Amino acid sequence: MFLFLAKTYLEELQKHAPEVHEACGKAMKTTTKDLDFIRLDKKAFELSLSISMDYAVMEKTNLASVVPLDAGWSDIGSWTALWEACEKDKEKNSIVGDVKAMSTENCLIRAENKLVATIGVKDLVVVETKDAVLVAHKDQVQKIRDLVEDIKSSGHNRRGRVPGPTRCH
Repeated sequence: MFLFLAKTYLEELQKHAPEVHEACGKAMKTTTKDLDFIRLDKKAFELSLSISMDYAVMEKTNLASVVPLDAGWSDIGSWTALWEACEKDKEKNSIVGDVKAMSTENCLIRAENKLVATIGVKDLVVVETKDAVLVAHKDQVQKIRDLVEDIKSSGHNRRGRVPGPTRCH
C-alpha cells in the first residue's frame, strides 16, 4: 500500500517519470464530467507509458519509507488471486451469478447475464459478461493481457474487452 500526499506524488512523478506526468497532465486538461465521474481524455491518456507506479516512482524516490503492515491484504490482480480470496463451496468453486456446476472442481465461475453451466471441469476461470466470455485454465490467466492485445490487433468488431477480476460477490 502506498500513502502519500497527491502533491508529493505528482512532484515525484514529474521528477522520475516526466513523460507519464506530461501525458496525464494533457489528459486532465480536456476532461468531461459524467454524473459523479470525471472522464479523462482517452486519446491523450493512452499516449502515456504503461508502467506501474512501483517502477515509475516508488523504486526511485528518496522520500519513501517502508513500514510493516499485517492487514490481510491481497493484491487481487488476477482471476486466480480472486479465486484464492473468495469463499468457496465444498468442491472448492467460487461461484457468482446464474451458474450450474456439475462435477466441477477448483473453478472460479461468474455469470452476469446468462446461465453458465459446467460439467466435469477442473481448475478453470469462466467469466460471462455482456461483452465476452472468458474460459481459461487457472495456470494460464497471466496470458489474458496478450489475448486482449491479440483481439485488439485483429480488428475484432467488439471492444476487445476481456473480463477482468472484480470482487467475490
